[in-house]
Amino acid sequence: PALQMGIFNSEADVYFKGHLAQAGGRIIASEQTPDGILITAEELPLTKGSTRVVETAKSEGWFVFIYTGAIDHAGLQYGNELIMVGRVEGNQRITIKGVTKTVPYLVARCVRVWKTGRYATTDYPYLPDGYYPLEQQTYCLPSLQ
Repeated sequence: PALQMGIFNSEADVYFKGHLAQAGGRIIASEQTPDGILITAEELPLTKGSTRVVETAKSEGWFVFIYTGAIDHAGLQYGNELIMVGRVEGNQRITIKGVTKTVPYLVARCVRVWKTGRYATTDYPYLPDGYYPLEQQTYCLPSLQ
């Protein structure tokens, strides 16, 4: 869906709580919780078609989201690129590298992961070990949850 307002807008928590949003970036951390996989991501702007992240852009900040389905371990690696679609739930306080911030919190419906690790997608197929395809996977819940 097209965003009506970016998730980092100060009014998004008030006016768009419960609405669908799309965000993308790189995985900073992931944690299995009783409610699902809690993922902290560094947000990067999306391409004009909203199908990829702009790797060379300046990060707009961090956001967190929970996904109640399963994502394989390789998909949760630090640095992997992702795009997610989900509901805006408000804000949550997180601590990363000793810094505590209030960041947007979403509940994911679908997550698309490019298994890039610390590399940029533009590095493929030119990685040190030679050519191999960039692995990617889409994870979607079977119904609205």
